[in-house]
Amino acid sequence: MKLKPILAFAVLSNLTFALFGAEATFSKDNKHIYLVQEEQARPSGACSLIDINLEQNSCKGIDLRKTLGGPVRNITLSNAGFVLCATKAAVWAYDPLKDHCVKVIDAPKKTELVELGYDPAQEIIVAGCKGAHGQELYCLPKNRDQWIPIYNRRCPSVRHPTFGDDGTLYFESGGDLWIGFVEKQTDADSPKNHAASAEWPKSITGSNLVAYRAAPVAFLETQNTSPDSTGLNGLTFSKHFVYGDYSRLGGSGWGELIRCKRPAPFKTETGEPGIPTGSTTKVDLTVQILQSVEVVSDNVCFDLCASRDGSLIFCMSPGGKATLIKDEGKPEELAIKGLEDLF
Repeated sequence: MKLKPILAFAVLSNLTFALFGAEATFSKDNKHIYLVQEEQARPSGACSLIDINLEQNSCKGIDLRKTLGGPVRNITLSNAGFVLCATKAAVWAYDPLKDHCVKVIDAPKKTELVELGYDPAQEIIVAGCKGAHGQELYCLPKNRDQWIPIYNRRCPSVRHPTFGDDGTLYFESGGDLWIGFVEKQTDADSPKNHAASAEWPKSITGSNLVAYRAAPVAFLETQNTSPDSTGLNGLTFSKHFVYGDYSRLGGSGWGELIRCKRPAPFKTETGEPGIPTGSTTKVDLTVQILQSVEVVSDNVCFDLCASRDGSLIFCMSPGGKATLIKDEGKPEELAIKGLEDLF
């Protein structure tokens, strides 16, 4: 299959918060993939998660309804290999080896959990919540029992937060690709701590979202017909590429699986992560990414996720069809027994 280049368009707009989140994750050993069962697709709520066994090409349902008290909204993987599950009201940790689930923490007060990510470098859970006035961001460091707010000054929303091993955060906002990191917030007299480490002293009571729009791939339009505004509706990344569900924004129907070269996090002159400065630098970085965008598959895709080592990419398409991409190669459809019955 020959990959097709596409043209991306830069747009600026005021965007509102929407309910989206990651709905698939690999196991730590890359032998299983866990999917959130769509409540809309299965009103009976037969199970909470779907466990795909890649070695046996089989799947089974995992019923956590009695424990969780509500449907799973999205999931991610912790360093310990637990599947972190977000319901509307709490974060839970499911241990696949013991088939056991425990509550990690309740949602921040007066919010609903929507997005869920995990930073393996700092060992923090990152949550996007629906609050009274839109999205609120929080993080939970290891061995802490209270959420720490993440101050987000100008980014309209954070959707599908996905972290690299070095703590680099990739996410989608308004259909565009953003890159950044979560920074510990210190007092005005202390130096800022940009380093991605697992040490979050008790004195840290706040954090900042430091990020920039790296690739404006969203295309917005208006006309007196069905809208064709298109952008990222999900993303993940491998060793060398960022993969995205490029489809209609706010609607169903057509879409494609695209990818672009995985941008390295920007470093300042002192070697710390930061934000690019200077018009030439900003434009050059954006152009390099946009010129690498290509179509991987003409099919609508969702439930995108990648293995921790970046060697495998997984996604679903309508009709319960599962697709796997190995080592940046061509998409391969998987024959998973019983998946259509659960999905």
